[in-house]
Amino acid sequence: MTKPIDIDMFHSLINALTNQTISSEQHVALQEMLKSSPEARQLYLDFIDLHLGLRTLERTEQEFDPMSDRSSQQRLSSHRAPRLGTRDVLTIAPLATAAVLLISISSWFWLRSNLFQSPAALTSSANKTLPSLANAEVLLTQAAGASFFGESIPSLNSSMAWQHEYALTNGMIELHFPAGATAIIESPAVFLISNASRLKLQTGQCSVYAPDGAQGFQVETPITDVVDLGTRFSVSVDETGGTDVQVVEGIAEVFNRAKNTEQNAQPVRLTERQARTYSEIGSLVSKAKEFDDSQYRRGLPDRVVTYQATDPNGRGAVELVDVTVQRGGQIYTYPIASLTGVELIHFKSASGKNASPIAYRLEDDRPQVERIIEDRSLNTGVINPGGAREPLQTDPVMAFAESAENPNTPGMAIRFLQPVINDIGPDIVFFDLQTFNNPPSGDAFHIGPVLFEPGLRTHTIKTFDITMNAKEAKVLETFGLLRYSRGVDSIQELKELIGSSSRVHTSFRALAVGIDLSDLGYNPGTAVESLFIQDAMDDDDSFVDPVFIGGLPSRKANGEL
Repeated sequence: MTKPIDIDMFHSLINALTNQTISSEQHVALQEMLKSSPEARQLYLDFIDLHLGLRTLERTEQEFDPMSDRSSQQRLSSHRAPRLGTRDVLTIAPLATAAVLLISISSWFWLRSNLFQSPAALTSSANKTLPSLANAEVLLTQAAGASFFGESIPSLNSSMAWQHEYALTNGMIELHFPAGATAIIESPAVFLISNASRLKLQTGQCSVYAPDGAQGFQVETPITDVVDLGTRFSVSVDETGGTDVQVVEGIAEVFNRAKNTEQNAQPVRLTERQARTYSEIGSLVSKAKEFDDSQYRRGLPDRVVTYQATDPNGRGAVELVDVTVQRGGQIYTYPIASLTGVELIHFKSASGKNASPIAYRLEDDRPQVERIIEDRSLNTGVINPGGAREPLQTDPVMAFAESAENPNTPGMAIRFLQPVINDIGPDIVFFDLQTFNNPPSGDAFHIGPVLFEPGLRTHTIKTFDITMNAKEAKVLETFGLLRYSRGVDSIQELKELIGSSSRVHTSFRALAVGIDLSDLGYNPGTAVESLFIQDAMDDDDSFVDPVFIGGLPSRKANGEL
């Protein structure tokens, strides 16, 4: 039996030939592959045929890079361009070289994916105006609490690198592919972008939406290729390569990536609400499984998307200007003036743990008592409140004069200047000071009611929407800290103790997270006047540092419904 070719090597040689960087050794290797392998010759013939077929179409440069495999050759073999006559194999290399120089190999793969349609559909789609190669970018369009291992998350709507292995350690992201397909990837996941219509998922989970025009989009896993035929589907890959595929709408075909049997050429076609699991134990094992709609994500969760702040001195962000939030799947941008401010009504730091409860602007010469009033600055505030490992389940103690028998509860309480209505999605935005010495996902904290009523509970925030790794986390202008000789047990002490000023010399950023009052047990439409905040005490060296807390207007009151 003829030995299958090394597909990865074959594509590497094709790319070198296309780029005119092929070495003499690579040229010899390519010739040997063509002489010894009917499969390699067929790939070459298909390429030449498609090039000649292009002469009858508009000369529009396409935008996709090369990447294929044997299974894609097999599934497209019944829809090839018109064939040339019989050729001598010795003339293949120079003829193919000329063809490659005339048209990019990327056009080949775009055409091959479109040849999966009928010939009429091919001609129709080829006559459309297509994006130029320069615009063929895969964009990061959304991120929620996301972080990559060893690198920063790119800015929103910036391009992702091709053939670069990304390890998503927290949160989730949405990628937009040139033909219109989108993929939501959830952590933990390891993936790379093979080309403009192919995502390689090594481990993790993704949800794909491929609208009209994006048919042929593929998700490659270690043991399968999932090919979209106009659909929504999810793919989940475990650490052994085991793959689950679920089709929510439309049709997808699943191919075995192994290349040693004719059976591998036959895909399994999945239609709406069908699911299948694949594993490799010596050989590929496939079986149907129960469909689970919860595995598919139609969008990222509601959250703080980004924010804008002033930079008056060119040394970093200072005052919040606006905040952009996703609520009920819709994006809204709120100017700072539309947010409801807060006042501090209780404060107690962790016993013996903290003596730096106030962050202030260096040029601020106001009396100390005035510095703790909530303002719009992202580098000022009453910070480092005390906390507890376990969330509160009863009313916090907030006596003006602390009793030794019934001590005040560590933490801080805020009162909104006007009640905040529990609407859909985030109702409150919370900004936190953070530096690279602290958890990159943000300092975990508890937030709950001041008065516990039936159904109410404390909610724990473990990861911020905008983390240290996000480009949207703005670097702050340098600020100062007021240091006290001991921990602070009350607002009164916060005002009366004499603190010494010190300038911070570490770069800080402002992280942000949205808080949904429904997570605290409040019913829709409920007006909330005050809340209690505690550090989650999951890190002995880092405490939550709230520098701005604001209530979002209800969408109905703001004319958004």
